[in-house]
Amino acid sequence: MARGIRYYKTERLGALSDGVFAIVLTLLVLELQIPSQAEATASAWSAVNENWHELIGWVVSFIVLARMWAIHHDTFASLKRVSSRTILINFIFLATISLIPFAAKFVGFYEFSGPSATIVFSTMLALTGFTLGWVISAAEADARLHQKGNESWSWRVRHHLLLLPIVAGLAILGALLHPALGLAILTTEAVVAIVILFSSGEDSELEPESIQ
Repeated sequence: MARGIRYYKTERLGALSDGVFAIVLTLLVLELQIPSQAEATASAWSAVNENWHELIGWVVSFIVLARMWAIHHDTFASLKRVSSRTILINFIFLATISLIPFAAKFVGFYEFSGPSATIVFSTMLALTGFTLGWVISAAEADARLHQKGNESWSWRVRHHLLLLPIVAGLAILGALLHPALGLAILTTEAVVAIVILFSSGEDSELEPESIQ
């Protein structure tokens, strides 16, 4: 065991992470409000029509958060212990997650008047995905501590550290053509990642770790 590194059970890390995800998802819903200028006699559909950009921001953000939570959960599901280093990196990941409602608010506020909102959202996704890859890499290092095995990056780490920033870059380029195209690229990546994870038919790649 490396000197100066402490190891902890994963229950509280999982509880804290789930709590942050739950709060962020709740904040996303609270941003969906009926326009203040809507009159009592206005139809419900007209209110939705005036608020549809906020709905788009919510849908994309919810899918992205579901994707992040699913892979985060799958990574830590089979771990019994995590290092203090992994916990610290996880805090950085949670900090980026907490900014997702802010990025979603940009989409609703600026609507599709220009690419700036989608660029902010894409940049935030790239940052969140990169830190998730960093967390996964640290968790895998914890799992290998007392095991001999392949120390190369798993597909999760490669995807988040290398591929996801590229996808975010493509979304930014797409947003320059039309903001909806950039959001569509981000949503497609999130859906594909969830489908691959849940249809793989395999348990988590991380074996239960045996630190006592």
